[in-house]
Amino acid sequence: MKNSKRRAAGGDRRLTVLYSVPAPSRASNPYTTMLAEGVARSANVEFFSWKTALLSRYDVLHVHWPETMVRGKGRVTELLRSLAGVLLLLRLSASKIKVVRTVHNLDAHEAGSLLEKFFVRRLETMESRRIYLNAYDVGMDAHDVVIPHGHYRSWEGYRPSLSAAEVSAGRANLLYFGGIRPYKGVEQLIEVYRSDTARVLPELVVAGSSPDEALSTALRRLAQADGRVTLRLERVSDSDLSELIRRADAVVLPYRKMYNSGALLLALSLGTPVIVPDVPVNRALVSEFGEEWVCLVDSFSLETLSKAVEGFLAKPRPTGPDMSGREWADAVDAHLGVYNDAVSA
Repeated sequence: MKNSKRRAAGGDRRLTVLYSVPAPSRASNPYTTMLAEGVARSANVEFFSWKTALLSRYDVLHVHWPETMVRGKGRVTELLRSLAGVLLLLRLSASKIKVVRTVHNLDAHEAGSLLEKFFVRRLETMESRRIYLNAYDVGMDAHDVVIPHGHYRSWEGYRPSLSAAEVSAGRANLLYFGGIRPYKGVEQLIEVYRSDTARVLPELVVAGSSPDEALSTALRRLAQADGRVTLRLERVSDSDLSELIRRADAVVLPYRKMYNSGALLLALSLGTPVIVPDVPVNRALVSEFGEEWVCLVDSFSLETLSKAVEGFLAKPRPTGPDMSGREWADAVDAHLGVYNDAVSA
């Protein structure tokens, strides 16, 4: 995705942006891939490696999920990455490289090591600009901007492979999908099904992998007690995931903490409504997309979930929500503006 063209005026080299995520692969988050593809039309784009970060020439380091830069499997790997992180901090402090960060989560969902916390906090002090995905529950200063998370309708892997008739014929379940981690409340969701002795809830499909084997084991044990719960504890391909989402009556996301959710936007992008916690950011989504697409519950209990299923899913809705406020062309232009502002400041 690297683009080596230069500006015509004065021979100035084009802006070079290094993203803090690896080069795109089948496991990559489509968000950063689509963003980088758009930016690459107007700037040079590089993806993260420690060699590139420490030795290459770039103008902007765009940080996503900063804790993942120094996390690793095993103590030795994490120690080596943390030491490389210190070298990166030294380089940034001694150079004109600008740091821009997108805030995907207000706090890291799992506690990291002391070295990780030091790296993240020190990197935060070097930020020239901060990009929020929404303006709720955050304190913004004059250099912060809000650039809404783009939709997923243009992502090739999620293009429809089912006819409308096939989708309608297959709908009879709730779906949870995405990474399975303690804060996402999947274990408690399955507990709700165990308490549903009257069996008023439809089938539930849980699709996604977990790095926590103990959590996976607990989910399997809970699911065995209820034949309505189907587990796919693995990374699901884009095409399979697309079909799961389109076949579902609704996607349910019982997160304990919620600031931004790519899963929520993916479900809406594919025309499937969502059931989510009643928190400020999700209230804003009701205003944006409508009550027929976003159902808020104050807790995930048998009572609230059964009411949501009974009332919310009975509402008529068009073929898909209006996502005109989430166009990637607008997001890319806004990001380029942030990069140029940071460099020229």
